[in-house]
Amino acid sequence: MNPLRSPFILCGALLLLIGARIAAADWPCDSTVNVPICVAPGNQLLPVIASDSLSGAIIAWVDYRSGGADIYAQRVTVAGSPMWAIDGVPLCTALGDQTNAATVADGGGGAIVAWTDYRSGRGQLYAQHLNAEGVPLWEIDGRAIGSAGSGQDAPSIANDGTGGALLAWRDGSSVCAQHLNGGGSLVWARGLVVSETSGLPIHLSIVSDGAGGAIASWETWDAGRVYAQRIGNSGSLLWDPTKLAVSSAPGHEYFPAMTADGAGGAIVAWSDTRNGALDSYGQELYDIYVQRLSPEGDHEWTEDGVALCTQHDSQVFVQLVTDAAGGAIACWQDHRGFGGYVDQIYAQRVDSTGTARWTSDGVPISINYANHYSPVLVSDGAGGAIMTWFDGRIPDRGFDVYAQHVDGLGNPQWTTDGAPICTTTGDQRGPAIASDGGGGAIIAWYDERLSISNADIYAQQVPCPAEVRVALVSAEATPEGVALEWRRAAGAITEVTVFSRQEDADWVSRGTAEFDSTAVLRFEDRNVSAGERYSYRLSWNELGNQMFSGEASVHVPSPPRLTLHGAVPNPAVGVFNVAFSLPGPGAATLELIDLGGRRLAGADVGFLGSGPHSIALGDPARLRPGVYWIRLKRSGQTLTERALMLK
Repeated sequence: MNPLRSPFILCGALLLLIGARIAAADWPCDSTVNVPICVAPGNQLLPVIASDSLSGAIIAWVDYRSGGADIYAQRVTVAGSPMWAIDGVPLCTALGDQTNAATVADGGGGAIVAWTDYRSGRGQLYAQHLNAEGVPLWEIDGRAIGSAGSGQDAPSIANDGTGGALLAWRDGSSVCAQHLNGGGSLVWARGLVVSETSGLPIHLSIVSDGAGGAIASWETWDAGRVYAQRIGNSGSLLWDPTKLAVSSAPGHEYFPAMTADGAGGAIVAWSDTRNGALDSYGQELYDIYVQRLSPEGDHEWTEDGVALCTQHDSQVFVQLVTDAAGGAIACWQDHRGFGGYVDQIYAQRVDSTGTARWTSDGVPISINYANHYSPVLVSDGAGGAIMTWFDGRIPDRGFDVYAQHVDGLGNPQWTTDGAPICTTTGDQRGPAIASDGGGGAIIAWYDERLSISNADIYAQQVPCPAEVRVALVSAEATPEGVALEWRRAAGAITEVTVFSRQEDADWVSRGTAEFDSTAVLRFEDRNVSAGERYSYRLSWNELGNQMFSGEASVHVPSPPRLTLHGAVPNPAVGVFNVAFSLPGPGAATLELIDLGGRRLAGADVGFLGSGPHSIALGDPARLRPGVYWIRLKRSGQTLTERALMLK
């Protein structure tokens, strides 16, 4: 039976209800309106954003509604409707400030968010996993990731491709990293040191190497040098520590950015002073250079990097995104115009061989007489990119948010100098951007339209949809297959073509399908492999043009098996929080054993059923500092992990 023509009943462990309204999009097409994400009392600042893999986005921010700095988050659907609690769900409201949030999608409609946490008085890295419904999956107020150190800060985060996250941060003068799996367990040694520097490491970045490991990059503030190191899937450092510099040219390197090259390596760009030019105040002037690093850490292009822009005056704050063909697209702030008195936005594409493909020294993105700040960009999925920034082009109006779409050939697609995203009263600053999976993007920023002393969080999809023609309303992935359901607008298209692809592969047509009498289309894919990620979208013809729905990405889970992750964190304080997974229903016990073999605590956990779990084990009043054993028993199988208790 052809699954494209056969309805089925959605069932299984994971059902994602998207809640998109089809008849009319909630995203306004007026740049003075936009979608409010959080308008709670106090300041809401510094939003970060990740795709929810279903054409919407998850936005996290620093929130002062209670006086101190906390972390909140909200999910906005493909139709522009906030999905979770009004004004967001709290990720951490612990004592002390929580700042510097970073987030990445988990591939299942949720996200992992990391931040710097001062609950103990000294900065420490914490993280939380939110599922598709906005429910925190780890400990209340987050899970400690880094060990107590010299002060942890500046987290960078990347998707590991299997529902977990890769993290890099600084701890004093050290660059540290960690791999969190989807259950929140630490894959690498706690506090893994990637590099010890002689000064302060800044502008950290991390990307996946596609093999369970990562590549981290950073700048040393004192030396003005950029470095990179690869971490293997077991947490080992793979590159020669004496050859980590991305360039040995004279001068200094600042403001690095990095993206994965799709082949196990990475592309790094930075601002560079090798030309020795100075401005009228005697300050160094910066150019933009870029280098591709192989999986072995070799420099694949010109030894000290390829010049992307060497125009007069400075080019700074470069940002990078993959072009999905082994190269990258960069954008930056540029001082070349109007005598160097204003910052403008330029962009360039470099291919897999290190050749600049667009106009020499960059394509002008926005070059009006105004200061432009904080450019960020995201791939459009077709070799181009969407860029956003804030600028002050309207006199006496403060800063507004603009965006531009550049195709793979370097041609701007929208209004000259950028399309207005938010041009209402007050300042709008700090835009963050994520792909909507359909060639567009969702942008979030902090906004002072209601009060110049209390910023709020707003968002907007670009380009603005006049109407959502087709929306994904549910997606389910089990080890046996993937099930999806779309709904169409009244009077819209009836027949579509279903496309699918495995991660990093080409799109493949799966045949045509029709919406039923209730305007619903159901599609079931049994031709999948456990542990792999798949994407799906619909295509149809409209007035002679081929149209596409947003891309839905799902991770097919592996069949659950008996696993004991042990105490998280380890060492523990007070009580052991034990993480484990069960393959299904059936009697199972978890036990805490001292070194003398005595059973100190136990719990029947079989009723929890299939999947990952975490419970507290042990009586804090009875647990003394020392070494213990945690034992998980089920159906004749016994797993044991060592745990350390601190007081």
